[in-house]
Amino acid sequence: MPSRSPALRGVGWTSEGLSTQKSEYPYISICLKMPFSSLPIFLACVSRTVSFPSTAFLAGYILSVAAISLTASAELLVYEPFDYQTTTLTGQGGALGTAGIWNSNDSGVSASWALYLEGALSGVVLSDTNVPSAFNGTVVNMPTSGGFVGFNQGGYMLNADIAILPSVTASFQSGSTTWISYVSAWAWNLNAEHANFVLGTIPAPPSFRGDNYGGIGSGGSGFGTGGGPTRNNRTDIYPMFYDAGQYSNVKGAIPDNSYRESAFEVPSADGFNWVRLYPNGDFGAPNIVVMKLEWDADSNGEDIISVGRFLENDTLSEAAFNAMITAQTNLCSLSWSVANKPDLDQSQFDTITFLGVKFFVDEIRIATTFDSVVSSTGGAGTLLIVK
Repeated sequence: MPSRSPALRGVGWTSEGLSTQKSEYPYISICLKMPFSSLPIFLACVSRTVSFPSTAFLAGYILSVAAISLTASAELLVYEPFDYQTTTLTGQGGALGTAGIWNSNDSGVSASWALYLEGALSGVVLSDTNVPSAFNGTVVNMPTSGGFVGFNQGGYMLNADIAILPSVTASFQSGSTTWISYVSAWAWNLNAEHANFVLGTIPAPPSFRGDNYGGIGSGGSGFGTGGGPTRNNRTDIYPMFYDAGQYSNVKGAIPDNSYRESAFEVPSADGFNWVRLYPNGDFGAPNIVVMKLEWDADSNGEDIISVGRFLENDTLSEAAFNAMITAQTNLCSLSWSVANKPDLDQSQFDTITFLGVKFFVDEIRIATTFDSVVSSTGGAGTLLIVK
């Protein structure tokens, strides 16, 4: 049974065969095995001529060597790259920070979301043309792995959900900050609706578009990223939230959960358009959506939500994100009227949900820093001592 050191949280190291007596060890290769990577990362090699006082001493050396390599990934709480060897999403699970399995539904084909290999086209062909969607799960300015998921040819309204680990929810502490990112892309060129990500209390029922998350069933609470309401905002990205069955955005609660309530549409200056074309004109450009949640941080203890959107030719930096908020102040709830601000119980947020129409999604991350949410590709790893 491998021994495990508590010195670095979430990291194990194997030490089979190492004597606890003073002795000379053979050459030892120290490697780091990370989730979602089939090959370990080489860190260091210890000479056979080095004498260690004890296994504990060696353990301390190993952990000090690995600490720098693990710093960024230790800040990553959830990473879902859809690295599953199958063609359907429902029933898959095991990604970092998630619990259980994905449930998904595509109302147009009464089936699971499709799962596609990274680097390969989905095969979805656009309306009235033989041109395929060009999105293939890769993003120029962001590391990617695994696959991507979403629309089936002939599909329509999409929803999917998976639980997150209690330890992830427990990190949503008052005064702390949580960053969330994911990639979304148009899958088809007619009647699409942005992939609304919701960190919330319940999954949404099947066959409902994004705006209905908070207004049906028992009523959910959580934070989202747009895609309606209202109807004219279905291809927009912006901050919104749900409170016990009522959804709200920068203009406040929308009466009767009306999808067509034009009086409560989000102004164009308060969000981003969901971009469909690559610079060369190909269809299905990746949109990198970033949400920042500051728990109980507003002046009266309300939560602060901020949402930004990057394209793959943009520089991914926290400074660039902050510049978006400065340019469009309503992208952050700090600028909203007091009556419209979110004050939710984040200790109940245990579910990730996506809703919308005819989209692809990929690379879901939840982290404690901006850099980790746009660059990390794995959580805690295992240190391997190979003699």
